[in-house]
Amino acid sequence: MITSFLMVFMLSGCGAPKTPEGTVKELLKGMVKGETNDVAVKYAANPSILVADETTDVNGLRDAIFSKMTYKITDVKEYEEEATVSLELTTIDMPAVNFYLKDMLAEDEAYAKLAGEAKNTYYETSQVNTVADAKEEDFYRTVNLDLNVKKDDNTWKIEISNEFIYAVLGQRY
Repeated sequence: MITSFLMVFMLSGCGAPKTPEGTVKELLKGMVKGETNDVAVKYAANPSILVADETTDVNGLRDAIFSKMTYKITDVKEYEEEATVSLELTTIDMPAVNFYLKDMLAEDEAYAKLAGEAKNTYYETSQVNTVADAKEEDFYRTVNLDLNVKKDDNTWKIEISNEFIYAVLGQRY
């Protein structure tokens, strides 16, 4: 009897957000906590665009950027099986970080002596450290985004757009 109840509970999607807003919140909360791969598979209609491995998240830069992200849902428009969730997203401004690093590393004698892969690794480590140490007044920017969310098998799924990817990674679209 307990097994039957658990099976019905699992199949009914209990525990999944019941609203488009809840789905977006769960995705973003997971990204901030460093659980991007897990929440992408759970809440994104096209999770592969967010999922990273050791070759695509060099030195943990992606997770460092996401850990600094804040968001506020500003509006939700729901139309039966589809919805638009508007949000204000504040994240690291990577072009500003890279501009800062270019100037800083131009004066770094150790960096100047490096070449090839060693120079790339030093730069990537400098990016991660700069992002990790960033204060709000340093390298942040805020963008407004609309996310499309659709029901799929009675579960809300977010359609991850290029605009969203650029925004969460701190790039300009």
